[in-house]
Amino acid sequence: MARAIIGPMAASGRAGMVVLAAAALSGAAGCGGGAKDTASSTPTTPLLTQPAPIPQAVPRPPDPRAVPPSVPQVGTSTADASAKRVIDVWLARLRRGDLDGAAALVADGSHVQNGTPVLTLRTRAARRAWVGSFPCGALARSYGARRGYTIVRFILTERRGGNCQGGAGQGARSAVEVRRGLIVSWYRLPDEEPRLDIGPDQQT
Repeated sequence: MARAIIGPMAASGRAGMVVLAAAALSGAAGCGGGAKDTASSTPTTPLLTQPAPIPQAVPRPPDPRAVPPSVPQVGTSTADASAKRVIDVWLARLRRGDLDGAAALVADGSHVQNGTPVLTLRTRAARRAWVGSFPCGALARSYGARRGYTIVRFILTERRGGNCQGGAGQGARSAVEVRRGLIVSWYRLPDEEPRLDIGPDQQT
Protein backbone atom coordinates (compact mmCIF):
# COMPACT_ATOMS: atom_id res chain seq x y z
CA MET A 1 0.00 0.00 0.00
CA ALA A 2 2.84 2.31 0.80
CA ARG A 3 4.32 1.76 -2.58
CA ALA A 4 1.02 2.58 -4.19
CA ILE A 5 0.96 5.90 -2.41
CA ILE A 6 4.67 6.78 -2.63
CA GLY A 7 5.25 5.64 -6.20
CA PRO A 8 2.99 8.14 -7.93
CA MET A 9 4.18 11.01 -5.71
CA ALA A 10 7.80 10.26 -6.53
CA ALA A 11 7.01 10.16 -10.20
CA SER A 12 5.15 13.42 -9.88
CA GLY A 13 8.11 14.97 -8.09
CA ARG A 14 10.49 13.85 -10.79
CA ALA A 15 8.21 15.24 -13.45
CA GLY A 16 8.08 18.57 -11.61
CA MET A 17 11.82 18.72 -11.45
CA VAL A 18 12.06 18.08 -15.17
CA VAL A 19 9.58 20.87 -15.83
CA LEU A 20 11.52 23.28 -13.60
CA ALA A 21 14.80 22.36 -15.26
CA ALA A 22 13.30 22.89 -18.70
CA ALA A 23 11.89 26.21 -17.59
CA ALA A 24 15.28 27.26 -16.25
CA LEU A 25 16.98 26.32 -19.49
CA SER A 26 14.32 28.14 -21.47
CA GLY A 27 14.77 31.23 -19.32
CA ALA A 28 18.51 31.08 -19.73
CA ALA A 29 18.17 30.75 -23.46
CA GLY A 30 15.77 33.69 -23.49
CA CYS A 31 18.13 35.88 -21.52
CA GLY A 32 21.04 34.94 -23.70
CA GLY A 33 19.06 35.68 -26.87
CA GLY A 34 18.06 39.12 -25.57
CA ALA A 35 21.62 39.99 -24.72
CA LYS A 36 22.74 38.89 -28.17
CA ASP A 37 20.10 41.05 -29.86
CA THR A 38 21.05 44.06 -27.76
CA ALA A 39 24.72 43.64 -28.51
CA SER A 40 24.10 43.28 -32.23
CA SER A 41 22.04 46.51 -32.35
CA THR A 42 24.81 48.57 -30.77
CA PRO A 43 27.23 50.04 -33.42
CA THR A 44 30.79 48.98 -32.91
CA THR A 45 32.30 51.77 -35.04
CA PRO A 46 31.71 55.52 -34.70
CA LEU A 47 29.35 57.15 -37.20
CA LEU A 48 30.87 59.46 -39.80
CA THR A 49 29.78 63.07 -39.26
CA GLN A 50 29.42 65.83 -41.89
CA PRO A 51 31.71 68.86 -41.46
CA ALA A 52 30.02 71.94 -40.06
CA PRO A 53 29.01 74.38 -42.83
CA ILE A 54 31.24 77.44 -43.23
CA PRO A 55 29.25 80.62 -42.54
CA GLN A 56 28.81 82.66 -45.72
CA ALA A 57 28.64 86.44 -45.73
CA VAL A 58 25.20 87.63 -46.78
CA PRO A 59 25.62 90.16 -49.61
CA ARG A 60 24.08 93.51 -48.97
CA PRO A 61 21.40 94.63 -51.42
CA PRO A 62 22.58 97.40 -53.73
CA ASP A 63 21.91 100.95 -52.58
CA PRO A 64 19.10 102.31 -54.79
CA ARG A 65 20.65 105.77 -54.44
CA ALA A 66 23.98 104.66 -55.90
CA VAL A 67 24.85 105.88 -59.38
CA PRO A 68 24.16 103.06 -61.89
CA PRO A 69 27.38 101.35 -62.99
CA SER A 70 26.59 102.09 -66.64
CA VAL A 71 26.95 105.84 -65.99
CA PRO A 72 30.54 107.10 -66.44
CA GLN A 73 31.96 109.22 -63.68
CA VAL A 74 35.01 110.66 -65.43
CA GLY A 75 35.21 112.48 -68.74
CA THR A 76 37.96 111.22 -71.04
CA SER A 77 37.31 113.24 -74.18
CA THR A 78 36.09 116.67 -75.30
CA ALA A 79 32.41 117.38 -74.70
CA ASP A 80 30.07 117.91 -77.65
CA ALA A 81 29.47 121.59 -78.28
CA SER A 82 25.70 121.22 -78.82
CA ALA A 83 25.32 119.31 -75.55
CA LYS A 84 27.23 122.03 -73.73
CA ARG A 85 24.88 124.71 -75.11
CA VAL A 86 21.78 122.83 -73.93
CA ILE A 87 23.27 122.40 -70.44
CA ASP A 88 24.33 126.06 -70.26
CA VAL A 89 20.83 127.25 -71.21
CA TRP A 90 19.25 124.86 -68.69
CA LEU A 91 21.53 126.18 -65.95
CA ALA A 92 20.78 129.82 -66.84
CA ARG A 93 17.02 129.20 -66.62
CA LEU A 94 17.44 127.40 -63.32
CA ARG A 95 19.47 130.27 -61.80
CA ARG A 96 16.88 132.87 -62.66
CA GLY A 97 14.03 130.72 -61.32
CA ASP A 98 12.46 129.95 -64.71
CA LEU A 99 11.29 126.47 -63.72
CA ASP A 100 8.95 126.07 -66.68
CA GLY A 101 11.71 127.03 -69.10
CA ALA A 102 14.20 124.65 -67.44
CA ALA A 103 11.65 121.83 -67.42
CA ALA A 104 11.03 122.37 -71.14
CA LEU A 105 14.63 121.25 -71.80
CA VAL A 106 14.06 117.92 -70.02
CA ALA A 107 12.71 115.14 -72.24
CA ASP A 108 9.56 113.19 -71.51
CA GLY A 109 10.56 109.83 -69.97
CA SER A 110 13.99 111.11 -68.93
CA HIS A 111 15.92 109.36 -66.15
CA VAL A 112 17.21 111.55 -63.33
CA GLN A 113 18.93 111.02 -60.00
CA ASN A 114 19.93 113.64 -57.47
CA GLY A 115 20.64 111.80 -54.21
CA THR A 116 17.55 109.66 -54.79
CA PRO A 117 16.77 106.39 -56.56
CA VAL A 118 16.60 106.79 -60.33
CA LEU A 119 13.37 108.55 -61.27
CA THR A 120 11.57 108.48 -64.62
CA LEU A 121 9.87 111.78 -65.46
CA ARG A 122 6.85 110.90 -67.57
CA THR A 123 4.80 114.12 -67.29
CA ARG A 124 5.37 117.84 -67.59
CA ALA A 125 4.37 118.27 -63.95
CA ALA A 126 6.97 115.69 -62.88
CA ARG A 127 9.68 117.44 -64.90
CA ARG A 128 8.81 120.81 -63.38
CA ALA A 129 8.72 119.36 -59.87
CA TRP A 130 12.14 117.81 -60.36
CA VAL A 131 13.65 121.07 -61.58
CA GLY A 132 12.05 122.88 -58.66
CA SER A 133 13.62 120.43 -56.20
CA PHE A 134 17.07 122.00 -56.76
CA PRO A 135 17.68 124.44 -53.88
CA CYS A 136 20.64 126.04 -55.68
CA GLY A 137 21.53 127.26 -59.11
CA ALA A 138 24.86 126.42 -60.73
CA LEU A 139 27.48 127.52 -63.22
CA ALA A 140 29.40 125.00 -65.32
CA ARG A 141 33.14 125.20 -64.73
CA SER A 142 34.40 122.36 -66.91
CA TYR A 143 33.12 119.73 -69.31
CA GLY A 144 34.25 116.31 -70.41
CA ALA A 145 32.62 113.41 -72.21
CA ARG A 146 32.48 109.65 -72.15
CA ARG A 147 30.11 107.01 -73.55
CA GLY A 148 27.57 109.58 -74.77
CA TYR A 149 27.43 111.51 -71.47
CA THR A 150 28.66 114.99 -70.77
CA ILE A 151 30.50 115.10 -67.44
CA VAL A 152 30.00 118.53 -65.89
CA ARG A 153 31.72 120.13 -62.91
CA PHE A 154 29.64 122.91 -61.36
CA ILE A 155 30.01 125.73 -58.90
CA LEU A 156 26.77 126.12 -56.94
CA THR A 157 25.08 129.54 -56.84
CA GLU A 158 21.97 131.03 -55.36
CA ARG A 159 18.88 130.78 -57.53
CA ARG A 160 15.76 132.94 -57.60
CA GLY A 161 13.07 131.34 -55.49
CA GLY A 162 15.45 128.76 -54.03
CA ASN A 163 17.25 128.36 -50.73
CA CYS A 164 20.83 127.22 -51.17
CA GLN A 165 21.38 127.25 -47.39
CA GLY A 166 25.02 128.30 -47.57
CA GLY A 167 25.88 125.92 -50.39
CA ALA A 168 26.80 128.66 -52.86
CA GLY A 169 30.43 128.40 -53.90
CA GLN A 170 30.68 124.66 -53.32
CA GLY A 171 31.41 122.21 -56.11
CA ALA A 172 29.25 119.47 -57.60
CA ARG A 173 29.40 117.11 -60.55
CA SER A 174 26.90 115.39 -62.80
CA ALA A 175 26.66 113.17 -65.86
CA VAL A 176 24.19 114.56 -68.38
CA GLU A 177 22.99 112.87 -71.55
CA VAL A 178 21.63 115.18 -74.25
CA ARG A 179 19.79 114.03 -77.39
CA ARG A 180 18.15 116.22 -80.00
CA GLY A 181 18.43 119.31 -77.88
CA LEU A 182 16.88 117.79 -74.73
CA ILE A 183 18.26 116.33 -71.51
CA VAL A 184 17.36 112.63 -71.44
CA SER A 185 19.49 111.59 -68.43
CA TRP A 186 20.86 113.53 -65.47
CA TYR A 187 22.83 111.83 -62.67
CA ARG A 188 24.44 113.51 -59.69
CA LEU A 189 27.99 112.20 -59.33
CA PRO A 190 30.18 112.04 -56.21
CA ASP A 191 31.89 115.35 -55.58
CA GLU A 192 35.32 113.73 -55.65
CA GLU A 193 36.31 112.50 -59.08
CA PRO A 194 37.47 108.87 -58.90
CA ARG A 195 40.83 107.89 -60.33
CA LEU A 196 40.47 106.15 -63.67
CA ASP A 197 43.35 104.52 -65.54
CA ILE A 198 42.28 103.63 -69.07
CA GLY A 199 43.91 103.32 -72.44
CA PRO A 200 43.31 105.54 -75.46
CA ASP A 201 41.02 102.93 -77.04
CA GLN A 202 38.60 103.28 -74.08
CA GLN A 203 38.29 107.05 -74.23
CA THR A 204 34.82 107.13 -75.81
